[in-house]
Amino acid sequence: MRLVGTIVLSSLLASSQYGWAAPLTAALHGSLSGSVQNSSGSAVAPTGAVHATISANNNNGVITASLEGTAANTGALGLAIAFSAQYDAATQAFTGLYSDTPGRTPDTPIRFNNVSGLTWRAAISGTAPSSSGERAYSLNVNLALEPSAIFALARLPTVNVFSGRLNSQQSIQVPVNLPALQASETMTLDMKFQGNWSANTFLDNTGTARFTGKTSGTFNTVRGSTLRVVYVGNSSVTVPVAINGSFSGSLFSVSATELAFKGAWVSQNNGQTLGGDISISVPLQDLSRFPFNMTGTAQISTGVPELPTLSLPFSANGEFPLSLNGIGSGGSGGATPGTEPKEPVVSSAVKIKHLGVNLAPYDITTNRAGDFMFTRENMTFNLLFFNFGYVIPANSVGPEKGNPQPTFILPLGTKVRALIDGQVVRVSKLYSNDYSVMLQGQGSDLIFELEHVINVVVKEGDRVLAGDVVAEVSDYSAHNYAGMGLVEIGVLRGGTTPTHLCPFDYLDESIREATLNNISALQQAWEAYRGDSGLYYEAGEVVTGCYRRTPIDG
Repeated sequence: MRLVGTIVLSSLLASSQYGWAAPLTAALHGSLSGSVQNSSGSAVAPTGAVHATISANNNNGVITASLEGTAANTGALGLAIAFSAQYDAATQAFTGLYSDTPGRTPDTPIRFNNVSGLTWRAAISGTAPSSSGERAYSLNVNLALEPSAIFALARLPTVNVFSGRLNSQQSIQVPVNLPALQASETMTLDMKFQGNWSANTFLDNTGTARFTGKTSGTFNTVRGSTLRVVYVGNSSVTVPVAINGSFSGSLFSVSATELAFKGAWVSQNNGQTLGGDISISVPLQDLSRFPFNMTGTAQISTGVPELPTLSLPFSANGEFPLSLNGIGSGGSGGATPGTEPKEPVVSSAVKIKHLGVNLAPYDITTNRAGDFMFTRENMTFNLLFFNFGYVIPANSVGPEKGNPQPTFILPLGTKVRALIDGQVVRVSKLYSNDYSVMLQGQGSDLIFELEHVINVVVKEGDRVLAGDVVAEVSDYSAHNYAGMGLVEIGVLRGGTTPTHLCPFDYLDESIREATLNNISALQQAWEAYRGDSGLYYEAGEVVTGCYRRTPIDG
């Protein structure tokens, strides 16, 4: 939908002529200006790119909006910035937090002041990790919102959103030349990369297509090497060498036929945080692969007081295969258009009348969304809610698989409630030393399950109503979830091997709209709170909360 002229966000949302009581999303583009410090200590102009989106609502005249994005610089100083901010209708400014280190939750204040119309600017300064230590930057992050990039929708249209994963294992060569330590060789390290990318496209006011996007991930050495060095008195020591860290960046337009995600990577070793540049090329004429390059210096501790930390410059080169988010594709998952059923796979006369736990819009004063408590602590996958079909990476327990049941992470002691009106048909103890409670309603062969619960207060044969307390969230794997518990809800179709169905296809009409809206709001609020708009792939949901309708065995 194209709008004429530029008007401030609050007026745009409040204007009845567009019929936009709620909601609105928009894609932004931007630039960096100011200076960054290069390796020789000189202040030079940045070469940057910015990616951002706005989500907004007009709730009975009260404007609420959130801004999320990334910015990156490359060349003189590999720099990756992630930011999240909330809109103040009185000042037309966005105020929030940012981070200048890949993998770190935003924790430094940032304020985007309205310059004019639909443009904003934030001034930031500080020091960021580089291959030679902390380097200074003093930048303006400039944002522009094209009227043609504004949509009267809760999220950007699917046709405007692309995403995928960056998973690969590469062997890299690390040349070592330390004559004083009698070390001269080329080491080989096997490194595993895991990450995601996303991009938006829209038309600017000249009708030209623009792309913005971001990438982030981690890398670790899965098979390292050792280096023998000789020091005072002809003593020697064998030093293990490994490189682990995080990377992130923004989408740059390199030429008419090539884009690139460029930014920074960081690694912690021996108490130091150092990093360098990363570039992931996107050749538009050959999208079968994403060539990448990362350069920097690894700091390796010898463990010997007489020896300094070893500085090993290195360059890693390789290719990420193209992987668009689809069924079983990894990362957040997401359905491949045209491959998923358009209706529920199985019909049921019995419907879910309670989600099993309480869910409400996020309240900043309580730091909760119903029973869900927001936290900045590190968690497995950093999610409070795992979608049906979320792809769980391969681990020591088994291969990569799609999550068969939506998973909720909640404070220990949270009450778990019956999903339906029906009968308790089974209570069983699980491998995880907690319990499964299965319910069935009259007129349906489907089983409605609450899995991973403790302190069960019902038994087989009991009749329950939706919303009745049946147990509490399990403490199983609480160490992975910042000390909180978990519970999974499931809809099962029987057989030799039961199959799991998308539970949100079976919501009763009395709660359907509110529940789906609250799930979507939870995803967006959690992404804003954690400063990472890529935690959920909303465009890949076939139903809110489900990345697929195709049943999952298990």
